[in-house]
Amino acid sequence: MSYRRSAITPSNFKIGNSIIMNNILDINPPYTAPGTVLNMSMLNYTGVNQASTTTISLTSYEVIATGAYQPVSNNSTIIFEYTSTYMMTGGSEDDFFSDIIINGSEITYNHQLFASTGGGGTRSGTIFPIIGAYRNTAITPIIYGIQSKRGTSNDNLTVYGDNSTWLKITEIATV
Repeated sequence: MSYRRSAITPSNFKIGNSIIMNNILDINPPYTAPGTVLNMSMLNYTGVNQASTTTISLTSYEVIATGAYQPVSNNSTIIFEYTSTYMMTGGSEDDFFSDIIINGSEITYNHQLFASTGGGGTRSGTIFPIIGAYRNTAITPIIYGIQSKRGTSNDNLTVYGDNSTWLKITEIATV
């Protein structure tokens, strides 16, 4: 049995999105499937400009962590995942909120409620961890912030910047 080998002789030959021209392979940017991770960052508390302790005592949002992220694509979804330890003082009924803001606008929030009933534990979700997604359409830096505030509480919240504090930023391709 014999096999026949043949050389590609045309000066232009197309393979998918690539073209061989005069024996030089010209590779066009490949198609990036939606959901493909384009970039990922993990920042500790110093990387998000967070103090070692931040006391939240107001019913309006106070900044806990902030920074800027430089997108790598103008057609992406950027996911922010933040976690940190915290402690609430006092007793009886209290509630607190947290949120993530991008360029000054809220993209998500959490609410934690301690009801004034027997058992004394939280009666809802928690303020951290918090996760949100932002639909990005430009390759310009975006400013993010993690914030918290008292609800109807008369007590304070302390958020700790330490080795339990992380912000994960994941940029994924979007259709």
